[in-house]
Amino acid sequence: IGFLLFYVFIIVAFSEELVKIGMLLGYPYPRPFFNEPLDGIVYTIMIGMGFAVVENIIYANNYGIETVMIRSFTAIPAHAIFAVFMGYFVGLSKFHPERQC
Repeated sequence: IGFLLFYVFIIVAFSEELVKIGMLLGYPYPRPFFNEPLDGIVYTIMIGMGFAVVENIIYANNYGIETVMIRSFTAIPAHAIFAVFMGYFVGLSKFHPERQC
């Protein structure tokens, strides 16, 4: 069970969030339309929902619609909630460079 927890919370979660932050920093972050801190939340939620759609299509293809129905109450809201936190801090970092790490 230790390996399963490590795999789920470290390997899978870290790689998913890394893909989302990479998409955010790769396209909208450097563009002029990212012009206020709230944009970090908006764009990250859109990226997270797009990620969830693609992920659910893969799950539906591999495991059936029942899995997708369960994920609609677990994984999809989780992607949105995690995106809010990520977007908040990315938006702050862009417009408050003195607070960047």
